[in-house]
Amino acid sequence: EVGFQRVIRETQITLLFMDPWDKPECCERAWCLFEILHTVSSRGTGSLQAIIGPDDQRKLVQSTQQEGEMPKWMKALSNIKLENADAWSQDDKDRIFSLVESWTDGGFS
Repeated sequence: EVGFQRVIRETQITLLFMDPWDKPECCERAWCLFEILHTVSSRGTGSLQAIIGPDDQRKLVQSTQQEGEMPKWMKALSNIKLENADAWSQDDKDRIFSLVESWTDGGFS
């Protein structure tokens, strides 16, 4: 277990700043996705909370009231792929991918 994993395990809640609400930047960053995965795997989904700004809250509510296709936020979250995420350095990205592959049966499948 690396230090970052220990910190996540020992905290009560992991907060996600969902900005913009329909395509959150945190879901495009390898470290953020790693933190989400580790939070859920070590403490369950109840310890993961999303924060959405007031303007985005209004937009989110409006989008859920529209009939028809799947809401934008649901599309954005259902299309998250760690293998497409960015990291500041290739070394960080490689380490994250190795850890995720070692935790999950079959890696990214």
